[in-house]
Amino acid sequence: MLALLPPARRERHPQNKPSQGAVFAYALLAYALEQAGLPFSAQTLRYTPEGKPYLPDTPIHLSISHSDTYALCALAPQPVGCDIETLRPVSDHICRRVLGADEASNDFFVHWTLKESYFKLTEDRKRPFSTIQFVLQNDGSAVAPDAYGHWYHNIPGCTAAVVAAAPFPRPLLQILPTETLFDYAAKKWG
Repeated sequence: MLALLPPARRERHPQNKPSQGAVFAYALLAYALEQAGLPFSAQTLRYTPEGKPYLPDTPIHLSISHSDTYALCALAPQPVGCDIETLRPVSDHICRRVLGADEASNDFFVHWTLKESYFKLTEDRKRPFSTIQFVLQNDGSAVAPDAYGHWYHNIPGCTAAVVAAAPFPRPLLQILPTETLFDYAAKKWG
């Protein structure tokens, strides 16, 4: 499945050995694009100066993320950002750095994934995490002054989010077994 990684991403890893998460994220991207009727080639994928992937001459916007155990891909007709994080203990210091004054620590990973998704959407990494404040809704949506999102708790051991600049319907979260991506890669790239 290494053939799915763009050359620029392969070169960033020592001994040309990227993490399994990165490989699965690009495999998932290739699979999702093919399901949407769009061809994928690692050589045609480009990156903005801030590192956001995109496909030139394609009306689809994309974002990818991976955790220790899952990969996430978002495809949309408008600019989008997504993030997935493994649930784990976090220090009080990290909570203070990430959470704004009105955000609860019991929703830490919801806020974390929404804010990481926001950074991927806007490519503005200079802004402190705590200055981006999403108001969580009971239906799994979230609103910030300049962004809209949806968050997901139904992934075992993880939280995920998708964010865009304009309101959008809650995306369907489809969980694929690892074997689906292995079979897809074997069929596609032998």
